[in-house]
Amino acid sequence: MVIVEHKTANAVIVMPKEPTPVERFAALELQYYIGKMSGAMIPLITDAETFAGNRLLIGGPEHNAYTRDCISSEDFKAKVPGPEGMMIQTFGEQNLVLAGSDGAAYERERGTLYAVYEFLERWFGCSFAAYGCRGSEIGEVVPMSETLSVGDISYVKKNCDLWYRTAIVQFDAFEVNSLPHHELTVSLIDWLAKNRINRVMLMLTSYEMVKKSELFEEFVKRGICMTVGHHDSAMFFLPPYGNEFFTEEYYVSHPEYYRLEEDGTRFNPSTKWHGQLIFDMRNKEGIEQIADNMVRWVEANPYVDIINFWPNDDVDPQCCCEECGKHDKVDNYVWMTNEIAARVGRKCPDVQLDLLVYQDLWEAPEKMSFEKNLLIDVATWGPNMIRKFGAKDGSGLIGSDTEKNALGWAAYTDNLVYYDYYMTNFGSNQVYCPMADEIIKIYEHFVKTGYCKGSGTQMECYNLWNYLFNFYVHGRKGYDVSLSYEELEDRFLIIFGKAAPYVRDYLDYVEDFSDGQGENGNECAAYFAAHVDTDKVYHLFEQAYVAEENEILRDNLRLLRMAFRYSDLQTNEPDADEIIYISKEFGSFWGELGQAGYGISAYAKPGEVAFIPDKWYQIYSK
Repeated sequence: MVIVEHKTANAVIVMPKEPTPVERFAALELQYYIGKMSGAMIPLITDAETFAGNRLLIGGPEHNAYTRDCISSEDFKAKVPGPEGMMIQTFGEQNLVLAGSDGAAYERERGTLYAVYEFLERWFGCSFAAYGCRGSEIGEVVPMSETLSVGDISYVKKNCDLWYRTAIVQFDAFEVNSLPHHELTVSLIDWLAKNRINRVMLMLTSYEMVKKSELFEEFVKRGICMTVGHHDSAMFFLPPYGNEFFTEEYYVSHPEYYRLEEDGTRFNPSTKWHGQLIFDMRNKEGIEQIADNMVRWVEANPYVDIINFWPNDDVDPQCCCEECGKHDKVDNYVWMTNEIAARVGRKCPDVQLDLLVYQDLWEAPEKMSFEKNLLIDVATWGPNMIRKFGAKDGSGLIGSDTEKNALGWAAYTDNLVYYDYYMTNFGSNQVYCPMADEIIKIYEHFVKTGYCKGSGTQMECYNLWNYLFNFYVHGRKGYDVSLSYEELEDRFLIIFGKAAPYVRDYLDYVEDFSDGQGENGNECAAYFAAHVDTDKVYHLFEQAYVAEENEILRDNLRLLRMAFRYSDLQTNEPDADEIIYISKEFGSFWGELGQAGYGISAYAKPGEVAFIPDKWYQIYSK
């Protein structure tokens, strides 16, 4: 099938007459990238229109009449049962179907969008591995050709392998980068969809800002699901002094809903960072009120399908009332969350409640039945700090005390995921810790054992390059666990052009060197930066620079090196002027100071320094 011939369109894109937001976006993305590759604008029509030539069909047979002429709904569902399955298949000489499964409510036709991206990558060599400053060519490769054609194609991915592939985006964790309106947020959303990360977790305050802005549509048109709530969720759904959605001041009207202290007073929560279990966990009227508030909120926010009901981020005594005193903290937290889940599930059956296993809320209770809509979210940060990272055999998690504890929870439910840290944790100051090989082993283990449905990782719009290959593997491997390290690396390396062999040597070296040397995330990152052979690394980057003369592709190389350079300096020369220069000219961490940057997080505050930049700081894609 000839799609474009000598910059002239020889096909049309056909979407459903009434497309979903994701189907419309998938059609527009296909049109855009074909145009970018060939210079031809492919016409976009609907299945209500007649066209006898070559057709690129967006959507499955239940959505697109032309697709239905190629394959029945029954046959399509048998081949692509989902969730998040995709079909890229030619039918005859004139039809190419790009469609995804849509059986589960949370799928939102993402499989169709994934089919478009897979088609562009697999058949035309496109790559969407990164991003830089908005409007630049950084992070993507779109090969140019005046003629585009394909032969017979039959590619089917029946379903995703791990349905939970989440970016935990903590916009308001720090004041310096606290709001979702960071200039790179749209770039992050776009990158998530292209790299098969299907969900974001937002704090409620962040979600409310997103909902009121153009950012909400950016998530919706890509079908990216939303988990809402974090350590701010408890205070949001039963606010002691009211909020924008729930105006009642519950601490005033119902102080008995809150934790009884030893001195006979009721705990008065003032921030999400303190207090831990702030409620009287056995107060049935309080539970009813929280559940009613959640249902009311969900009905006003139907796009959200998982709500967190988490403790405040702290370790504190539990309620001292007689009923709570009969049970330990974990039992009380689980019982209360389970009761809320039951009430919410009766009115909102497609909504799940997320329960966090974290710090001293750790060991599974005995003899408790969990509601089907209760999602157990096991943080890899337990009573003894966060786990170690980078062990290439996956032993930082596999077989660890963290996993043994998770298996205790899994005995009660098949609805369990992990809250993990593929950027280690904030205390590491954005220092790189290679762990792609570890993520691969862990995800293969999840699929083999079946007890875990995937992971979320903290990641931000401002630190993509610091942990780029980690994040890339998280999405890609979670979606398709059959992909090997070498296959993932091959696709990733496209953005470096002729420099790819040397970048491969760099990645292979740092991944092999990083092997869980430390007891926790901070230590593992610090050990890597302090002991890796920097001379070897910088020599590989010099060889890569010589090999690729295209300055736009060199920009990808510059940013990858800059991320490593930052980690080296932050650990070994923290007072170096070069760090401040990186932060000022390229950094994205200080968003509230107006920083946009290139997706590199430099912890040092930007300022004026005497550092003289060399070729590694001459960015051409601006």
